[in-house]
Amino acid sequence: ANDSQAFAVKQFNLEDWVESKEESAHQFKQEFAIAKALDHPSFIETFDLVEAEKAWFLVMKYHADNLWRRALRET
Repeated sequence: ANDSQAFAVKQFNLEDWVESKEESAHQFKQEFAIAKALDHPSFIETFDLVEAEKAWFLVMKYHADNLWRRALRET
């Protein structure tokens, strides 16, 4: 990532999850590892997973174009 790049941050509140904090952390880490490993134009690049006291933050590449809407139109 360079200094001029924009990022999108998705927040996951731990209080919204039914699983224990440990199970939620394990799930977030697994999903982050999978997302980080994917290299395909259909997937948004994932950079980091940040843990805070009551939330996790997934840091991804920001796309001004709505990729999801465009992908749905093309399928």
